[in-house]
Amino acid sequence: MADSILSLLTELLIQSTLIMAAVFLLRAIFGNKLDKRVRYYLWIPVMLRLMIPFSVSSRISIMNLLPDRGSIALTALHKSGPAAFSNSPAIGNTGNASILLAWKMLIPVVWILGVFLVSAFIIWGNVRFHKRLKNDRREVRPDQLKDICNQLKIKHLPRVYISGLTDSPCAAGIIRPVIYLPEWICSSSCEELRFILIHELTHIRQKDNLYALFTSICCAVYWFDPFVWIMGKIQSVDREAACDAWVIRDLEDIEKTMYGLSIISAVKKQTGRKTPGLATAFASDKKSMLSRVRYIKNSKPCAKSLTVMVTAVMLLAFVSFGTSAKTKTNTPVINNSKTAYARIVSPVFGECGAVSVFDRDIMDQILDCFVMDNTWTRCNAAPYLGDEDVKYVIIMCGDDNSPHAYEGYALGVFNGEGVIYSEPEPDKSYCLKMSDEKFKSFQDAIEKLKAQ
Repeated sequence: MADSILSLLTELLIQSTLIMAAVFLLRAIFGNKLDKRVRYYLWIPVMLRLMIPFSVSSRISIMNLLPDRGSIALTALHKSGPAAFSNSPAIGNTGNASILLAWKMLIPVVWILGVFLVSAFIIWGNVRFHKRLKNDRREVRPDQLKDICNQLKIKHLPRVYISGLTDSPCAAGIIRPVIYLPEWICSSSCEELRFILIHELTHIRQKDNLYALFTSICCAVYWFDPFVWIMGKIQSVDREAACDAWVIRDLEDIEKTMYGLSIISAVKKQTGRKTPGLATAFASDKKSMLSRVRYIKNSKPCAKSLTVMVTAVMLLAFVSFGTSAKTKTNTPVINNSKTAYARIVSPVFGECGAVSVFDRDIMDQILDCFVMDNTWTRCNAAPYLGDEDVKYVIIMCGDDNSPHAYEGYALGVFNGEGVIYSEPEPDKSYCLKMSDEKFKSFQDAIEKLKAQ
C-alpha cells in the first residue's frame, strides 16, 4: 500500500511539474501578447494532472524515454546453478530492513496528516470569513444589478451585502455565490459601483470560485510541493487579470479608463485585511494593481492564431507529459543480455540451472512478489546458506556498458521460504521471509517459465 501511494505521488508530481514547465515556457515566450484569459486557463491541464488519481498510457508520452523497471539489462553470469548464491556474503543483519520498512510506512502517514492539517486550515479560514461577515452585513439591491445580470446572461441574481468587515469587494461562495461590498462603497459614484458589480458578476459567471476551490484542493493534497503553492499564488493574480479581460472586451476607451480608475480607488481604500482563497477580491495588492491598470490601458485583441497555437501546444504537452509510458511487448533475441530482464538460477531448469526472463508480465509478477511490505517477516538466513537448501536465485545487475549502474541485486528463495538479499556489504543486508501467498504467485510464474 505504501509503495503504491509513493509510486503514484511520484508519477503525478513528475508529470504535473513537466506540464507546469510548459506553462511557464509559453508565458515567458509570448509575454503580454498572450490573452490574459488564455494565461489563466493554461493552468487547467496542470490541475487536471494533479487531481486525476490515475494515468493512461500513450505512445507519445515522454515517460517512454525513461528506463523501465523491467528493462534493466544483465551482465553475463560467470556462475550458474545454486553456487551463484552460495558464495555471496553472509546475511544476518535485519536492522536496515526494519528501518526501511518503517520509513516506507511512515511517509504516507505524514502525507495524510499534512493533507488533513492544510485542509483544516483552508476550511477554517473561509468558514471564519463567512461567519464574521454573516454577523455584520446588510443586504442591498443596487439598481444596476438586474440589468448587468441580463447583460452577462446570469439567470440567478446573487445577493449583495454591505459589510464593514471587508475592505475589498468580493464574490464568496461556491454553489450560490454572494457579493460583499465594503462600507466605502456608499460614498462611491454609480459608475464605480457599476464596474465593481460587473467585475464580481463576471467572476460568478466564469465559475472562478469553483476554480479557486480546485486550486485549494491541489495545495492541500500536494502541500509538500512548493511548485503547487507557486501555481496557486500566480493563479490568484491571473484570475483577476482574466476577469479584467472579460470586462473590458466590450468597453469603449473612456470606459476602460474609468474602470482602471475604479481599481486604483479600491486599492487606495484598502486597510490590508486579507481575503480568503475561495473569495475573489476586486482589488489586490499595489504591484498587481499597476500591472492590471497597464493592461486595461494598453490592451489589444490577441491574435486568434496565437490562441489556437498555444492551446494546441498545451494539449500536446498534456498528452506527452501527463501520460504514462506505453506498455511494451518485448520479444528479444535469445542470448542478447542487454534485453534480458533477469536471470533465474534454479535446478528446476535443467543442467544449465539458469534461464533468462524475457516476458514482461512474468517479470512483473516475479518482482511484485519481492516488493517488501508488511507481509514479509524477519528470518535468519544462516540455516539456508548451504547449496542444497537453495531453490531459486534471481540475479539482476547493470548492463555490459555500465556494469555499476544497478550495483548488483539478488533475490533468493530457499525451499519455499523467501529471503531477500541485498549487496554489496553484508552488514547492510537483511533477511525477510516471503508470505505464503506471494510464494504461491512466485511458483506460478516459475511454472509459466518452465512451460515456455
